[in-house]
Amino acid sequence: MKILFLQISDLHCTDSADTHSQKIEKAITALNSKVYYDKVVLILSGDLVDSASKNEFRAARMVIGNFISA
Repeated sequence: MKILFLQISDLHCTDSADTHSQKIEKAITALNSKVYYDKVVLILSGDLVDSASKNEFRAARMVIGNFISA
């Protein structure tokens, strides 16, 4: 069984998640093109948002949700 432990640190999401979404899409493309994994463990650490506003947390939720669903 192949397990990938993937740590993403310090996302610092802002009100606009566009930049983060592009980075996440590139990471997903890289993961899908290399090796098949039976399981992936995603570890999020550090600062998820920049200034702790509600909109930043919404953007972070969207970015993380998109990453997990992909």
